[in-house]
Amino acid sequence: MRHLRPSEPWPRRHPFVTLALLCLMADLLVDGTTASGFSREAPVVFALLCAGGIGLFMGTSRLERPRKLLTVGAGGCAAVLFGGICAVSHGAVAVLLATALVLLLLLLGGLRAARRLNVQRTVALLLCMGFCLRLAYVVYTSVTTRQHDVWFFGGDRGHAGYIEYFYNGGSLWFDFDPRTRWQFYHPPLHHLTAAVWMRLHTLLGFSYGRACESVQILTLFYSCGSTLCLIGIFRELRLRGWGLVLPTAVAAFHPAFILFSGSINNDVLAAFLQFAAVLWALRWYRQPGMGNILRVAFCVGGSMAAKLSGALCAPAIALVFLYRWWKDRRHTQAYFAQFAAFALVCVPLGLGWSVLNLVRWGVPMGYVPVLGTADNAQYVGDHPLWQRLFGFAEEQGSVYMAWGSKNGTGYYEYNLWLGLWKTSVFGEFTLFSPSSPGLTAGEQLCHRVGLGLSCVLYVANLLCMGLSLVAGVRTLRRGCGFTGGVLPTAAVWVLFACTVLSYISMCLGAPHTCTQNFRYTTPLLLCGTVWLGRWAQDLQARRRYAAAACLAVPVGVFCAAAAGVYTLLGAVG
Repeated sequence: MRHLRPSEPWPRRHPFVTLALLCLMADLLVDGTTASGFSREAPVVFALLCAGGIGLFMGTSRLERPRKLLTVGAGGCAAVLFGGICAVSHGAVAVLLATALVLLLLLLGGLRAARRLNVQRTVALLLCMGFCLRLAYVVYTSVTTRQHDVWFFGGDRGHAGYIEYFYNGGSLWFDFDPRTRWQFYHPPLHHLTAAVWMRLHTLLGFSYGRACESVQILTLFYSCGSTLCLIGIFRELRLRGWGLVLPTAVAAFHPAFILFSGSINNDVLAAFLQFAAVLWALRWYRQPGMGNILRVAFCVGGSMAAKLSGALCAPAIALVFLYRWWKDRRHTQAYFAQFAAFALVCVPLGLGWSVLNLVRWGVPMGYVPVLGTADNAQYVGDHPLWQRLFGFAEEQGSVYMAWGSKNGTGYYEYNLWLGLWKTSVFGEFTLFSPSSPGLTAGEQLCHRVGLGLSCVLYVANLLCMGLSLVAGVRTLRRGCGFTGGVLPTAAVWVLFACTVLSYISMCLGAPHTCTQNFRYTTPLLLCGTVWLGRWAQDLQARRRYAAAACLAVPVGVFCAAAAGVYTLLGAVG
């Protein structure tokens, strides 16, 4: 079989191993059961991180001795600062995060001034900033704060109860109908993995409470791993220069994945494996082989074993398979052998749980519990279809999701596009509310500033989404990525269409405010960033710098506002 010319490798040095080591060290930093959110070992671990970072920086740079001494001094001061603020209450996390982001921005500016800033280093710095934001969010967010359908550890339902069921020795062969326990209808991959992770912690002597909090280290890994997969996809689609930097910035700072990093339900693992499946499908397209197609099979099947909506990426991947086979149809037998191996791995892994419950308990394939109507306040099915799709009233101007009396809006969000737009950056939560009783003057100021930044993020998000859609329409004319651009253009649009149609179907079939959430449409982030990157690359190639700035400015504002909102959120709790 004919292999295409390999793309530029990214990242070059075992990125997922590096990320895993960082998350393991973060596991020693984090202890959500303490007032500050940091563990007692945190100062020592942070000092080691500083020492490793200084050694890496000095080993890869060519700085004069005074600058090297300045680097060592700055690293030492950072370690001392961290050790001091670990004892301070909640706001210490925001102080540390702001300090880390400023230092990374200063490093970026210094490299730029020294004319040593290239695309590779810019992407690396953006990844570091994104990791800092997500780690800080994990530190100041407990497993009972801003969660989706989690309930609490010690209960017998929700995602926490599901994890605890396996932690306590529960079997995959349930002795009860999974429909009788809330959220137990989900496939078990995430919950089983989290239970094993917790058991390792307790065996190593950590307390049970800290083991529960450590589940967020897994979701931190999945969240950051999703960003690495997105960058790999950008590379496979031949995005370069600003075409790589801008989508990387959006992926690194996107609030949905900041929220995912602290959310212990199964959404983020499903998204991570979806992105990994798309990445390996593109690599298989370039180099068809049994090894690559089996990786795709494990990723697609694993995503469905975490959440059945992981199958949303399957039609686009099937298009990649069929297009590659059609171009190289002289080797049909070899391709069919690979497709058979894909099915033998993917189908049992992805659908085995559903088939087991169908046979044992009569649970329909793809079962999702139906919420009540008359007795459920968030039911919005009484709004006509045109209002669900296009309705907008003055009261809907709030930047946060409307949840009736919960956030004082007096109504429940019913426009499914507004719900998607708001939850993509704030989730279902009201992050800042200056009118809350019992706030000190300083807390009220933080809430007011946070609300102002939320409004900026709200508008910047709209601009970025609009520009991405315009860029997507452009790809229908200009193509994107491989020779001719036919495959990636079609595959990305198929992924986009499947995700949007699935979202509309779910919102109309289950007309409740809780279904209008970006977490059900995470592949849209892949589509939007790819389109945006292609447009930026085209503008840079044609030297239309003013037009490129019109893309870069909203992206920069979006990233800065996201960093500001989730830094201040650490100060107010």
